[in-house]
Amino acid sequence: EDVKALQAQMEALRRSVVAQEDRIAYLTQELQASRDSEGRAVDDAEAAHDEAMRLREELRQEREWREQAEAADLLTPPASATKRAQAAAGKAQAKGKARPTSTGAM
Repeated sequence: EDVKALQAQMEALRRSVVAQEDRIAYLTQELQASRDSEGRAVDDAEAAHDEAMRLREELRQEREWREQAEAADLLTPPASATKRAQAAAGKAQAKGKARPTSTGAM
């Protein structure tokens, strides 16, 4: 009977070892899947960070160009003001040519 009891214990231990090995294999697969997922997540995060940095630089450049354009517009009078000034100068010239000049001859 002791032999039968020992054999039964050994069989139970074998089944326990097989179950534990199956559990270890399952957990190993889960761990690998988690690592793979983490790797993809890190890659995605890096790509998103790179894209955010690219967009931030693009936005900075656009702002700089806009500021330069606005500064240039402040230095350059609008076309309508330039045309008015040219028209006024033209009228002044025309008035100056139309006036009779006095030579002082008496």
